[in-house]
Amino acid sequence: MKKSEWLRYAGWAAILSAIGIISSMLFSLTGFNPAESSPSTMPHSIYNEVLDILTSAFLLPVVIALYRVYRKTSPILSHLSTILLTLITVAGIILHMLVIFGIFSFPEVAYIFFSGLLILSLWLFMVAYLAYRSRKPKHGLLMGILGATIIGYPVWAIWIGRQLISGKLTEE
Repeated sequence: MKKSEWLRYAGWAAILSAIGIISSMLFSLTGFNPAESSPSTMPHSIYNEVLDILTSAFLLPVVIALYRVYRKTSPILSHLSTILLTLITVAGIILHMLVIFGIFSFPEVAYIFFSGLLILSLWLFMVAYLAYRSRKPKHGLLMGILGATIIGYPVWAIWIGRQLISGKLTEE
């Protein structure tokens, strides 16, 4: 896979991540929770868990793509941020699976999920700083800060996806 193809793929993954989190938020806000949705006791449905797994999985190519974009400008921070979010994302996916299979209930692990959201916010602040430092993409600092609010994450994900797909972000 060529470098530019990889970045385009990551761009589409970012957009799919945004769709996943928007869908998960809508399920949560509407209270959609069929009684048979999960073997564990959850205040939300298995659909939320599956959508959160997909959102996280689609975020991984974005993390790697942004590492490739920023590694020349800030090698240490880009490595640190990539390792941090990759580990947290994989741990989050595993934890969501454990909730789905009833090994844990959501209330038992909610604090871990919220800690993961704080780490995602930290990563988005790091990406905002990397964008500011490298001057790419335009408005990267502002959009990274918006994404770090978590409510603004879907806006950031769609925006960064479009940046990657269009070729405005490159590895040079």
